[in-house]
Amino acid sequence: MKNLQFPDVTILAAESNAGDTIRNSEEPWRGTIVIRKSFCRVLGRISREINFELLLPDEGNTRFLMSGGGGFVGNIQNDFKSKIDEGFATAGTDTGHEGGGDAKWA
Repeated sequence: MKNLQFPDVTILAAESNAGDTIRNSEEPWRGTIVIRKSFCRVLGRISREINFELLLPDEGNTRFLMSGGGGFVGNIQNDFKSKIDEGFATAGTDTGHEGGGDAKWA
């Protein structure tokens, strides 16, 4: 995965996970997500500013879910992480905005 080359896309990390517990310390209202099935997490950047996360289950159902960002975004938002256990590939981006709440990018 790390060696894939796409125009204007940089793969920053690709890692295999047997499962994961994700605590949302920056956004506690999102709660803790526990992923029980194995998956691959890919972090990347499109152009110079759009960061993304792609989660690929080892045993997928051939379906894909992508979440949009809420508010000012400010970090990668992938609200479908909990769907990995159901076999969905999921993705989210920061839409090129860092920081969020202060809207400095605006």
